[in-house]
Amino acid sequence: MPRLQTLLTAILAGGCLIAHATAQTPTDACAAAPAINNGTYSFSTVGATDDGPTDSCSSTVGSDVWFRYTPVCAGSVSINTCGSNFNTNLDVFNACPSGGGTIVACNDDNPICGGGQLRNRSSLSFNAAGEITYWIRVSGNASDGPAQTGSVVLVVQGPCADAVSYQGRLVSAGMPVNGAVNLQFQLFDAPSDGFPIGPVVEKSNITATDGLVSTLLDFGPGVFVAPRWLQIAVNDPAAGVDFVVLNPRHLIAAAPRAIQAANGGLGGVVIESHVESTGVFLNSTTAIFTAIGGTTRSNVSLPTGTAVMNWSITFYTTVANTGFELRPVIQGAIAKRGLPTRHFLNQASFHVSASGSAVLDIDAGLHDIFLEQRRYAGAGSFVHDSGDSSSWTVTLHRR
Repeated sequence: MPRLQTLLTAILAGGCLIAHATAQTPTDACAAAPAINNGTYSFSTVGATDDGPTDSCSSTVGSDVWFRYTPVCAGSVSINTCGSNFNTNLDVFNACPSGGGTIVACNDDNPICGGGQLRNRSSLSFNAAGEITYWIRVSGNASDGPAQTGSVVLVVQGPCADAVSYQGRLVSAGMPVNGAVNLQFQLFDAPSDGFPIGPVVEKSNITATDGLVSTLLDFGPGVFVAPRWLQIAVNDPAAGVDFVVLNPRHLIAAAPRAIQAANGGLGGVVIESHVESTGVFLNSTTAIFTAIGGTTRSNVSLPTGTAVMNWSITFYTTVANTGFELRPVIQGAIAKRGLPTRHFLNQASFHVSASGSAVLDIDAGLHDIFLEQRRYAGAGSFVHDSGDSSSWTVTLHRR
């Protein structure tokens, strides 16, 4: 039976919540536009220049700034600058204009923002395709001279859906899979055995390119109110064989929804994931925490935010009655570590599984992400080798 690996990237969307986000710094240059999610963003355009074309609902486009926005699901997107303190224009492009992008929607003055001077603020809506990036330009009117810049309150509200965006990597006999595959997805309430939650979602003839596959999943409303484990099975449509279940299941914690509520609805996006290990790693354990071989991803660029790290791993010990503590680490200029979980093994050479979650505040920069372990009881060594697997995901919630 071929050995298969999977890399999980889950984006929890839905709830129609409008986030009250902290300031997100825009950019003068469309090509360097920062990504934003659904939410409310406050910033200043003072000092901005004009990077875009004059194409707009306004004939006097002045100083502008840019953002990127990618809705998880298809549907209506509403954007407005009603809370701003100057005359604004709004434009949405399907790519940067310098790269041939054209306007999808635009607005100059919209009375929906209110009476008086508020009438010259902007508000628009457009039908967006899911998982397609759009570029948002906020600009002033050149005819207003120095008054064409000021403080902006940008509100973005996208389509709502109980959806999970899945991206995975399939490997057979050490080589990335290419071609059509059938996939089955099922949520459970436990990392093994347990009870199924929601329907089995089957995706047929999904194209794998250099091992990578992606698809949208919908398990229905209310399934992520508690931690869930995603089980994935795969088969070859041409072979007509039974589905092969991939192990281990992947933890999708309820923590992202809890953080949404605490921050006014700001959703999280998984921005980094770890593929299960394929090498042989013998971790000779002491009482000092050490990194677990095969679990590290180095020099990961992360922005400032609150990171939810969900992890799982299988391992064994060389001597019975040995206990280990495991914890996740995101190490930048300052290392941030989750609380350790304890695991006592009363048998030698018997593979066990462990999983957990941690919520860590991180600063922008390059980070190493890994799991580490230490022995707290007994005399055995911690072993994580080619017969074992490990996985983790980091979900970022901007502060």
